Amino acid sequence: MSQDDVLARLSRLESLDEIRQLAAKYSLALDMRDIDALVNLFPEDIRIGKTKVGRAHFKQWMDCLLYTSDAADDM
Repeated sequence: MSQDDVLARLSRLESLDEIRQLAAKYSLALDMRDIDALVNLFPEDIRIGKTKVGRAHFKQWMDCLLYTSDAADDM
């Protein structure tokens, strides 16, 4: 196995581990209702609905979704 093959395999393993960590962080943040931690797992330009963009809008939507029953009406 060449050094390039080893580096490619290592890169793939690191990527898979990052994905597993992301899923674990997402689950934990959601279970703990830690909205700030949850929001920070998403890109800054996350799109919410048809017109809203950004983590601030995502945080507002998640707050509404987790703590009220009218989140769908706000979209």
